Amino acid sequence: MAQFDRNRWRHHSEIASSININLKELFDNEKATFDTLVASRNYNGIIRRYPIRESQILNSIVRELGLSREDYEGMVRKLIINNIEVKNLMKNKLQKLTDFLEN
Repeated sequence: MAQFDRNRWRHHSEIASSININLKELFDNEKATFDTLVASRNYNGIIRRYPIRESQILNSIVRELGLSREDYEGMVRKLIINNIEVKNLMKNKLQKLTDFLEN
């Protein structure tokens, strides 16, 4: 069994007690960044900064719809395949990526 080292513990607690994080400042800065992206209609910037797959929003959506995430994603894919307007919208949004991959 490992022995308790009081001096080592004291050192770590001193380090931890010196950390100061201003959550209000972090929040205010992030909100300002978000508001700027929205005001400038920089949707690509919003998507890059706040990727949906890394957030809990998809879990909330599927829970409210009563679906599994796999079913929801399958329905979205089916919508893109079957709805010409949505398909064209997605093609336009992904055109730069498509051009890059094809060249």
